[in-house]
Amino acid sequence: VIGVEDNGWGFHDDSALQSNEAQSATLFSGLKNDNWKSLNPTFILRHDLKTKRNRMTILVVMAHPRRDSLTGQIADAVISGLESAGHKAELADLYSEGFDPLIMPPDEPDSGRSDKAYSPEVQLEIARLERNEGIILVFPIWWWSFPAILKGWIDRVWNKDVAYGSKFLKHKRALAIGLSASDGPTYAKRGYDTAIETQIVTGIFNYCGIADGRFAYLHHSTDGGERPAQMIKEAYEMGRTFSDGL
Repeated sequence: VIGVEDNGWGFHDDSALQSNEAQSATLFSGLKNDNWKSLNPTFILRHDLKTKRNRMTILVVMAHPRRDSLTGQIADAVISGLESAGHKAELADLYSEGFDPLIMPPDEPDSGRSDKAYSPEVQLEIARLERNEGIILVFPIWWWSFPAILKGWIDRVWNKDVAYGSKFLKHKRALAIGLSASDGPTYAKRGYDTAIETQIVTGIFNYCGIADGRFAYLHHSTDGGERPAQMIKEAYEMGRTFSDGL
């Protein structure tokens, strides 16, 4: 995980968190077993009725070079939360899939036409994007933004006349979950939090037609101790409550 410190840029490797994987796995297993549910039959019935009304298909896009990283565990927890609420989740692990973030002429936006046929690889990604009703991005915050592979996915897939121009995305909700090695006060001190949220929520989600766009920080990602398990629990709840209010 690459995080930011108050005195400048700090690059952190989350390999130190591997010792917490057993603890995280135990918590994650408990969450997958839906231990959060009440034993009250009335509560369960109401929850099940709400689930049926709000059931969605959601694309979860993960950007981290290691599948077993804390970012990967966060993505798994989000998916488990989504599934516990009755949603169908589809994972796009950009690194393991070998996605190429470089935009070449076949995928370059063409301002002079609205019917450009993009490359076959991008066409597959567009189909995956469009067959889902919601989207969740899970990533470490590097240099105040996405990892390059996720930025390249946005560049190539959220393309002209797909996500903006003559056509916009129709997703009901979008959520970006950013892992940070720093803390909230540090981000707020120089306005980093507002800048990142504006870039992603306003500049990408809203601009591309997703009116309900949100950003969630998971700070202290390299602290170790109990923090990874806490983050996994928070991510699970983000997934479980993703459709609330829709």
